[in-house]
Amino acid sequence: MNVFLRAEGIQKRFGATLALKEGSINIATGRVHALLGENGAGKSTMMKVLAGHHRPDAGTVVVDSRAVGSFARWDTKTAMRMGIVAVYQELSLAPHLSVAENLFLGVEDRYFSQHNLIRPRSRVSAAKQILQSLDLEEIPVEVPVGDLSLALQQMVEVAKALARKPKLLLLDEATSSLPDEYVRKLFAVVDHLKKSHVAVVFISHRLDEIDQIADEATVFRDGINVGHADAPFDRGQLIKLMAGHEVDREINHVLAPAGQGEPIVRVSGLVLKESRPAIDVEICPGEIIGVAGLEGHGQQEFLLSLFGAHRPLAGRMTMKGRIVPRPTPWSMIARGVVLIPQSRKIEALHLDLSIRENIALMGIRGLSRWGVVNSRREIRQVKSYADRLAVRMNRLDDLANSLSGGNQQKLVFAKVLMTQPNVLLMIDPMRGVDVATKAALFEEIREMANAGRAIVIYSSDTSELVGVATRVLVFYEHHIVRTLSSPNITNGALVDAAFHAKGGDSAADVPLVTQ
Repeated sequence: MNVFLRAEGIQKRFGATLALKEGSINIATGRVHALLGENGAGKSTMMKVLAGHHRPDAGTVVVDSRAVGSFARWDTKTAMRMGIVAVYQELSLAPHLSVAENLFLGVEDRYFSQHNLIRPRSRVSAAKQILQSLDLEEIPVEVPVGDLSLALQQMVEVAKALARKPKLLLLDEATSSLPDEYVRKLFAVVDHLKKSHVAVVFISHRLDEIDQIADEATVFRDGINVGHADAPFDRGQLIKLMAGHEVDREINHVLAPAGQGEPIVRVSGLVLKESRPAIDVEICPGEIIGVAGLEGHGQQEFLLSLFGAHRPLAGRMTMKGRIVPRPTPWSMIARGVVLIPQSRKIEALHLDLSIRENIALMGIRGLSRWGVVNSRREIRQVKSYADRLAVRMNRLDDLANSLSGGNQQKLVFAKVLMTQPNVLLMIDPMRGVDVATKAALFEEIREMANAGRAIVIYSSDTSELVGVATRVLVFYEHHIVRTLSSPNITNGALVDAAFHAKGGDSAADVPLVTQ
């Protein structure tokens, strides 16, 4: 087995936080190496050290039999010259530039530059070839990348990394925002890279993916390598290594009754796309409604319409029997309807503000009188929600960007829970969250439902809906084509509903929402 990269004794400190204590890993060519651990275990920090994004404070790195030596000049350009390229959980794309421009940004001279001039036609042609090799012909190369869905942007990020011709590809939660169809395409790419003797490091909290794709796994806990295993994996042992103890991974199938009392929200005649059937839905206290279907078939527009952030073509909304004339996010928050959006970095958090400020932001009115915030009350309530969700931090006044991705997601939950909403809308809320944290957050969702609050959750991971939903609305072509109720909610039933519609069912062929 040819070891491409060996890292030993890596340490990295951020202020008072020691993110990596004794990080070590050996990465072989032609193999997929899973890097596992709970949120805040040091996985992403290790990836960023290897990719040159962070300079380690101590340790040694040997790449392709060459010792890196002094880290004084260790940066992303140096790492890239050595063949190390990373795809991070948070996108690094320029949204205003086209897909083609993003793919070759910073490496144009390798492909198209002659006499310091870039040939746009050559760039477009090369971009199409790369996307075609990834089975992604559906991505238009000349549109701004910001106009694409998050899933397609993630695939552009992967294509961008491959344009740099890596010898070692680091994938940090690259599947967290991808529906199943694109996960399969990404895994096909990874399989091709293995056969081409490229080394791959793969971080994911979805253990089914680890079982499917990884050849070996290293587990980090508290910034230390605590174990290694070769496939096939003992899942229970991996989880025990990650958590340091046994973790109950089972989530009760039914977390709440199917709905109690009069509906909190009633939507009628909602039209998301021209010439598509209208949507009629009632959302009752105490129920957890799942939203499913293939990527891009109106699921997000449906939740955003409930939140007032998307203007449908037609439809009427009532809350507790009263018409909501022109829903806006501000007016819906005032009515007790809050949203956990898909992108925590762009839409949910102010990363340059403190943890305390982020949690308190949405509930600031309830903490103030005559425009003056009661600081003692604010700190007390913010701390109670941070502790309740076990946010791993040093101080409340630390910046939000000092937290790991999973702990940032806990921050989003704390922020919205502090408003004590009547209706909680969520778009892929478990993105980048580890097994133990996911179980804890689902427990919070169950408690909210049992307290009479209504939950609507869209997830690209159907197994999450199987675990929590009492009713699932399956979307196709921007309308609901099937409704499944517990205990008939299974992965097979959800996939069958989504693909059956794709195969030719019309709205008249399948049952619509039944109350």
